[in-house]
Amino acid sequence: MSDVIDSAIAAAAESADEPRGVEETLATIVETAKVSLPGFEHIGVSTVDADGNPRTRSASSGLVLELDALQYGLWEGPCVDTLKDASVVEAPHIQKDARWPRFVAAAT
Repeated sequence: MSDVIDSAIAAAAESADEPRGVEETLATIVETAKVSLPGFEHIGVSTVDADGNPRTRSASSGLVLELDALQYGLWEGPCVDTLKDASVVEAPHIQKDARWPRFVAAAT
């Protein structure tokens, strides 16, 4: 497994020198994370604009876009908490997580 991670990091480092826009850079980050983090299939990068509106800038799947939109609409969920506090939010068993009752109910 470490060979896969090493290869992904090397590929990302090599591509860092190539000229690209923000969206392409974010897509590279998502794809690198997908191949580098075992067990993570659905990955996204979200940002908040100057008015405080969240937006998914890059996603590895349609499911990420659906779940992010649900969180933004409810203003509740792990991604929203991360955007609010700029901290890592872990949710290994989200189906049983009581921190976001409306999101969990709607997402499952």
